[in-house]
Amino acid sequence: MDVISYDDLIAGIKKKELHLFDVRSPEECAATGTMPTAVNIPLGQLEEALSMTPALFKVTYGVDKPPADSMNVVFSCQAGNRSKGALATAKQRGYSKARHYPGGIREWLVKNNKP
Repeated sequence: MDVISYDDLIAGIKKKELHLFDVRSPEECAATGTMPTAVNIPLGQLEEALSMTPALFKVTYGVDKPPADSMNVVFSCQAGNRSKGALATAKQRGYSKARHYPGGIREWLVKNNKP
């Protein structure tokens, strides 16, 4: 299954077991904020990021590089289009169990009563 539901996303965030990557631009993330625990890797940089060594990934993004076989790799964006593209890129890089959150930050903000 390539999609994670809002409820499963919330549960994973609370348990701190997700590797959540926001693939919007840094400017978009600054303007609207990000979901808790999300790390910004713009879509145009994702293929290079997933090709990095674990040490370089950690230095560049400040978090551990997730293992390719992890079910806890999740991509989000504004409303699901770029995260779906990110998912395709990740799968090409060997992340066969990665998922995306199609509601994106737009749905997250609504469900969390944020303006």
